[in-house]
Amino acid sequence: MSRAWQQLREYYRDVLDGGSFTPWGDAPTGSMIYMAEPEYLKTGAAYEGNNVNRYLAVGDDAALRPHADGFSCAFWCKDPSTGMAAVDKGAALNAGPTAEWGFKTSNGTSGVNRFAFYNSLGTPFIAQDTVRTDDGSWHLIFGVYDPVAGTVAVQSDLNTEVTTAFTGTPRTGETNDLNIGRSTGALAYFSGDIAQVLIFSGYALTSADRTWLYNSGSGRTRSEIKTRFGSNITAGYALHEKTGLRADFVGSNDLTSYNNPGSVQGPIEDEAVDSAPVAKWSDRLGNGDDLVQTTVADQPIYDSSEKALDFDGVNDYIGLPALLSSPLSDPMEFFAVAQRGTGINKRHIFDCPAGATNTTRKILGYNTAGSQGYLFWNGSGYGYSLQYDSLKHVFTLRLPGSGNDTLRDGGTQIKSIAAGVSTWTGFRVGANALGGENWDGTVAYVAMVPSLDDDYRDAVEAYLKTYYGVS
Repeated sequence: MSRAWQQLREYYRDVLDGGSFTPWGDAPTGSMIYMAEPEYLKTGAAYEGNNVNRYLAVGDDAALRPHADGFSCAFWCKDPSTGMAAVDKGAALNAGPTAEWGFKTSNGTSGVNRFAFYNSLGTPFIAQDTVRTDDGSWHLIFGVYDPVAGTVAVQSDLNTEVTTAFTGTPRTGETNDLNIGRSTGALAYFSGDIAQVLIFSGYALTSADRTWLYNSGSGRTRSEIKTRFGSNITAGYALHEKTGLRADFVGSNDLTSYNNPGSVQGPIEDEAVDSAPVAKWSDRLGNGDDLVQTTVADQPIYDSSEKALDFDGVNDYIGLPALLSSPLSDPMEFFAVAQRGTGINKRHIFDCPAGATNTTRKILGYNTAGSQGYLFWNGSGYGYSLQYDSLKHVFTLRLPGSGNDTLRDGGTQIKSIAAGVSTWTGFRVGANALGGENWDGTVAYVAMVPSLDDDYRDAVEAYLKTYYGVS
């Protein structure tokens, strides 16, 4: 993963919760700030299980395994369905030949939050409470193995912990993936929300630690957590699936997303060579919805100085060859960062066809009544922006929102038009989805994602303006 993409993802997370600017590495001054939690305080800011096929995963690493000196995991969750695995490393709903540890939550009438921790012989030691977590509020669940006390404990918020005696030694030699949102082996998928998963391999959270993390239900920021725990925290995730935010903020065990909706084509520095044609622009949500162009003559050129693809206005474009793996429906949003070349009339930055009706969502350069500008089309009408200029812009097309807002550079609404609900199946960057009307200029970023709340949208626009040098 490129440094640029880490910066983009982590900036999104931080600005949501009042983090302060801290330039990092090769980022332009002010373009990177450390992310802050709790993201779950924002609408739609968590991993959202669908009880069917959606989950996150990363391969085995020592930072995720049980440890003889202690082990802890904490995560926030809301409204789980009955008996679903939430965070799991080989536990397979508490029955697996190579099981290590895992959580199961439930919305049963008596409630249950279960933490299973295995010894080297494969014997599970299970602690479970009767606290309900399906009341529409966020709850912080702790699982702790304490070798000094010789116990495995589970605790929900600051309710009384429930413990069970542990015998033997922890199972430290297995190599299961870490799964969030499904169990290992049994493949039972979580339904509900999960956020801010913290793993402490080699450390048993004390009662004081748990009280501090809970913070009267307000949680703690990433910087606060790292300052307090230092090397004792070995992995941490602040989950925001709508824009692919799954980086490990402690180490390098970044999660991969499976079957989550949307597509984001972000910074391309790690997969393109300056002044060379680009055949693929990877989907940063991890769904494999890559934009491709197999015809070399029609491939845009990567411009490292602009961190963007340069389209020739004649033949160049790059697009999705098949339907989105997880099609989106309104309400949703489109983002783009683009700069005009010399072309003007009907030059498409992107075009997104929808369903059988073939209505589209698009942003393009347009010439109408002798006035050249940008056109935002939402399937039933358009919004017309300010005059063309040679500057770089951040474009936002919000649907349906409060009447389909169309924005430029995070500024005031350009036009609001009502439109019906449609299902979006793919898109093409640099040309009309049906062919022709090719963009003459650069495109640095394109995203189509489920609808965001105002704070999150503002954060995305602010970062894109900073990172890509939009005045």
